[in-house]
Amino acid sequence: MILPFVLVFMLVTPLAAIFVSQRTQQLMAPAVGALDLARPVRGDAGLRGSTVAWRHLWPLVRLESVRLVRHPAVYLVAIPFTVVNFFQLEGSEVLVLDRDDVSLAVLLAPYGWGVLIASNLLTLRSRRWRSEELLATLPVPQRSRTAAHLIAPLVTLPGAAVLLAGWFALAARSDHVRGTARPAAVLAGVLIVVGGGCVGVAVARWLPRPLFGWLAVIATIVLQVNFGALDPRWRWMHFSVYAAETISYPRLAPQHHEVHLLYLAGGVLLVAAVALARDGLDRRSGALGGTALTVLLVTGAVQTAPLAEPDTALFVTHLEQPGIGQTCRPAAGVTVCADPGFEFAIDWWTEPVAGVLRRVPDAARPADLVIRQRARVDARALLHPEIASAVDPAVAWPDDREVSVSDRWRLAAPGDPDGPGRVQLALAYRTASALVGLPPDAWWSASSRGSAAWATVPLAAGGERNEPVRGPLVQCDATGDGRAVVAAWLAGQATPAARAELRRRAGEVVARQWADTPVAFDPVDNYLTGLPDVLPEQGAVPSGGEILAATALLDLDDALVAAAFADRWSELVAPGSVPTATVLGWLGSDPSRARAAVAATAPRFDPEIDPDADTDPPVLTGTCPRTRR
Repeated sequence: MILPFVLVFMLVTPLAAIFVSQRTQQLMAPAVGALDLARPVRGDAGLRGSTVAWRHLWPLVRLESVRLVRHPAVYLVAIPFTVVNFFQLEGSEVLVLDRDDVSLAVLLAPYGWGVLIASNLLTLRSRRWRSEELLATLPVPQRSRTAAHLIAPLVTLPGAAVLLAGWFALAARSDHVRGTARPAAVLAGVLIVVGGGCVGVAVARWLPRPLFGWLAVIATIVLQVNFGALDPRWRWMHFSVYAAETISYPRLAPQHHEVHLLYLAGGVLLVAAVALARDGLDRRSGALGGTALTVLLVTGAVQTAPLAEPDTALFVTHLEQPGIGQTCRPAAGVTVCADPGFEFAIDWWTEPVAGVLRRVPDAARPADLVIRQRARVDARALLHPEIASAVDPAVAWPDDREVSVSDRWRLAAPGDPDGPGRVQLALAYRTASALVGLPPDAWWSASSRGSAAWATVPLAAGGERNEPVRGPLVQCDATGDGRAVVAAWLAGQATPAARAELRRRAGEVVARQWADTPVAFDPVDNYLTGLPDVLPEQGAVPSGGEILAATALLDLDDALVAAAFADRWSELVAPGSVPTATVLGWLGSDPSRARAAVAATAPRFDPEIDPDADTDPPVLTGTCPRTRR
């Protein structure tokens, strides 16, 4: 609902800023009138390049600071985006500040854009009012006025602190934010705001037209989201290290947040030196620029340096042995393990697992079943080459009975009407798959330790649809396998949210006519058309027919269905084949009746308007094995 208001703000901001600036010009200089000059008049170059003592400069700094705080562009740009960021606290995804704190720079970015535009317009004030020749006669030369404009953005620090304090105050009252933020990651956003003001001044001095201030905002966005923004090494050369999924794996890459603060400070000082150099390069501005450039080069080298062997070994260990450092807790008859900072999620993950286990025979509950948080990372984009060449993906993603919870999973927040069902259904199905003898997770079938082979395996082919291709990452086909029906039913009845989600997926199968098409329950959009570099997670993938059969069983009494499966559990999991039709026959149904019943009762699904409509089914490697190791 708030998006239309944001778009209106974005459209009217330039016009409103120009209107207010023109009105201020008329109020401040009503009697000056227009000057008709053949060419602009500027003061003597020597005077423009001179400086005055700090005690004479300080009053001008105070004046420009007040003007910057009062300038409407700061608020016209910052307010709508800030409101959106605050509303996201009550969105559908939990923020874990131990890793997501870098996204707080995004909270302050609109404030920085507003400061950039305001600083640019204030620096151009004398040119727009055509009073440069008058200012050239004053004792304060242009270099000193530039210095005052460069110091003025420091007045935005309290505003940035208020925004952060407001965000953390709301976060403290919300169930959507967990963990503890790293101070260095938060302070990066503050430096970005100050740097925005300095960029506005520098652009005004070298490109003295208001249009270039707006273009500078666009340029900062382009620089931020391109040129290696997703690369684990080169992302540190950007303003913010926020880069989509890269931040999901803080244990798999070095964290340079303190060094990055120095890098940003060097960048701010370099921009200030460039602005001062417009009126000539003297010893002070040269020393400032030289110091800033040295800081940038040194900190940039530190942040992008190749990994040392001990560091590489540590990160490889975290990927191949995720249990090190995890918190493991017995729950609902299984062991649930979470990474540092995610301990709160153990109770969330336990709920669907417990819902599955309460409907299976006691003898079918393995005492050693582990639900483990495990990184699911595309080595081609999100790992340092040194790590990718040292990890064996067959060890990182093994073919075992553990059920993995990926770092890439969207942690649905309490109260979200849609998110929990998707997450709970996926985890419940994985757990049920392990109980009936199906592979719970996709696994890597070929060893590649000591080479970068797995970092170059094409997980998707180019073309219009970027369809996945077969490779060492295995997903097996459970089409026609009665165990998939049992696993899907166990997952669907596990929680009310999972039940609703399974019915929704059945409606999608009916609408798309996917009865014979593989359909996965992964809780992230691994199969969206146009996203070729995401990894599938689910091991055994049923067809739409098995989903329809399981959904039809939800209309029966859960205890009755569980008892029917318990009486035939040994037959179900024994070597051989129990087809879908046989499982339905145990409860007096068949595939045709199940499809008809679901088609009549499932929620309506419109592929044209559903946000997840543009998906591709997974490409499977082969039939699921009858027995598990």
